[in-house]
Amino acid sequence: MIELDVADLVLIAAQAMGVGTETALIELDIAAAQSALAEARQATVASAGPPWSGDTATRTPPERAAAAAAGAGLIHALLRHRPLPGSSGQLAVAAGLQFLAVNGWRADLDPPAAAASLIEGLASGRLSPAYAAAWLSPRLSPRRPWEASMDKPLSAFWSRAAEFIRGPVTALVPKRVAGVHTRATGFIPLTGPACHSVGLAWQEARRFGGNHLETEHILLGLIGGEGTAVRALGRLGISPQAVRQAVGHGSGQHQQESATPMATTGARQVLGRWALGEALGRGHRYIDTEDLLLALYRESDGAAAQALTRLGAGERQVRGAVTAVLGDSR
Repeated sequence: MIELDVADLVLIAAQAMGVGTETALIELDIAAAQSALAEARQATVASAGPPWSGDTATRTPPERAAAAAAGAGLIHALLRHRPLPGSSGQLAVAAGLQFLAVNGWRADLDPPAAAASLIEGLASGRLSPAYAAAWLSPRLSPRRPWEASMDKPLSAFWSRAAEFIRGPVTALVPKRVAGVHTRATGFIPLTGPACHSVGLAWQEARRFGGNHLETEHILLGLIGGEGTAVRALGRLGISPQAVRQAVGHGSGQHQQESATPMATTGARQVLGRWALGEALGRGHRYIDTEDLLLALYRESDGAAAQALTRLGAGERQVRGAVTAVLGDSR
């Protein structure tokens, strides 16, 4: 099965709330999203039936039951962990529909009142994922290949189930992630690890009570995630704790959490123009964590670049470490 990741949830949350991906990254609780997805993966493994056929028109009842169980498990996990407070029901159902859609299934949620009651029951613990899967299974039908690029609005369902889920929402097919768009390059996506690190950066900005997302928050997001950036710094002997000390955020414990911060001009340049330039310079059509890390040096007056330099990780050293890590992974 094709699984969703945190980057997918960011895009789904943006669609669900009717906002941009930057705002969705601020609002989404990344740790809760990761926990929900991990729990959903366990449910998917537990419900695995026979291998899914490549021809959607010949999907079997056991395949449909396995899909329903996996979709219900994802919805239940998102309702339990609530990565998007205030819109947990809407995100859970939208993500469930997205998961089913990318795996070749169309869900008919009529009657809306029953579907909304099901969501409320799952959220309260009154109903089990197994019950939800049994309800969902007969409402699944295979998607035809030509439907894979069609976005089907579900406004009728959302409007009639507004007491639990606010909408409208569109099923997103195919999968997409957050990224950078320019007229010259078109859409250049962030990888999953890069998107995760950006989400952590926004959390760092809120956690320490500032009104702005700064370059040091981007650096803290990178060391809190996974990918080439944190491995390159580790290759230079620089630990996440050392980075936190260098930028003055100590152990990373919460201070007074701020309201939604705004990105400074320097941070916007790093997340957009400079990271894009790094990616394109290597001939990539995606932005990964190493691009964000190296982009920090383009803002030489930023706290992140200065902290790294004090730790002995100047731009030349970090570029060499990135090249070495990328070479090791080939």
